[in-house]
Amino acid sequence: MNSKIRNLVVLIIVTLFATSFIASLSVMGKNDKKDYNQKLIVSLFDGAYGDYDSDGHEDDVQCYMSIHYLTDVVRKKYRAVVHLTLPSGKTYDYAFLVNTFCNQLTFRLLFYNHAREAGDYKITVELLYYVPGLYYDTTHIIFDPPTEQIPDTEPPSFNVAVC
Repeated sequence: MNSKIRNLVVLIIVTLFATSFIASLSVMGKNDKKDYNQKLIVSLFDGAYGDYDSDGHEDDVQCYMSIHYLTDVVRKKYRAVVHLTLPSGKTYDYAFLVNTFCNQLTFRLLFYNHAREAGDYKITVELLYYVPGLYYDTTHIIFDPPTEQIPDTEPPSFNVAVC
């Protein structure tokens, strides 16, 4: 008799777990239908090159990145992935994380010792805002730095500053 009661209790518990799991899946499916791309806007502007590290070579790239949050969430956490593609096709990838309470931020992106060849340079930013929800936006800018080949004197580096 005890084994029948135990089996019945186990069956009820398993049924409750399965029901709650199925219910949570249907709720998750409803949340996935939101248009998250309208909540986050990233833009790049003023792509240029110059001697920003004062090493005597105009081999540095700068660009400004602006982020606008259209959410009512107070604390925002996001990850930015920045790609600089040289005319030769070589790509430098950098990433940084930010926690903020601001709805709008502007950053100065500095790529030291990257502009060493003539041709079009492309900066791409992918922004992922992930708490709460999932918002994503991406953009790019193309510009043409130096016309002459600059010698490879120092290793490339990356700097981000809040404006």
